Formats: sequence, C-alpha cells, structure tokens
Amino acid sequence: MIPLEDNVGDIIGKAQRGLGLSDSELAKKAGADLQTIRKLREGDVDEQALLRIAPVLGLAADPLCELAKGEWRPQESISETDSRNSTRVITT
Repeated sequence: MIPLEDNVGDIIGKAQRGLGLSDSELAKKAGADLQTIRKLREGDVDEQALLRIAPVLGLAADPLCELAKGEWRPQESISETDSRNSTRVITT
C-alpha cells in the first residue's frame, strides 16, 4: 500500500490556508479553544475536536477522524479497459 503524503495536521493547515482562516478564527468558528487547534495541527488525536472543525473547513469528518487514528484507507475499484488489461482506479 502506498503511504499517504499528508497527515491530519497538514490537511487542517491546507484547508485553513485555502479558506484564509487563522488558528484563532478556526477556533472561534468551531467552538474550540486555540490550544486545541494547535494540538490538532501538531498531530494530537482529539476526535471530538476534529468533528467540530471538519465542517468549518469543508472537510468530511469521519474520514478525517479515521486518518488521525491511522484507520483510513482509500477504497479500490477495478475498471477494465479491455478484456486483457485492467486499470486500477483509486477512489476516495
């Protein structure tokens, strides 16, 4: 299996930058404290906090929590290109 390049902290940070949200703004909108946001960015697994910030960032909460716990894996599906060859398509 190919390892994922991003960890939860990276994903949170990229989503924040994309939305132009500081840690303080994210904390306020998610109803979390600033220290919790910073801990999440450092890789701390706090499922309740992830569930609060995910919708603010436009992220799917369950996969984000699974990724934080090391349980998320991409779903695989096979799409045949012809009768002799097949192409593996990774869907998320």
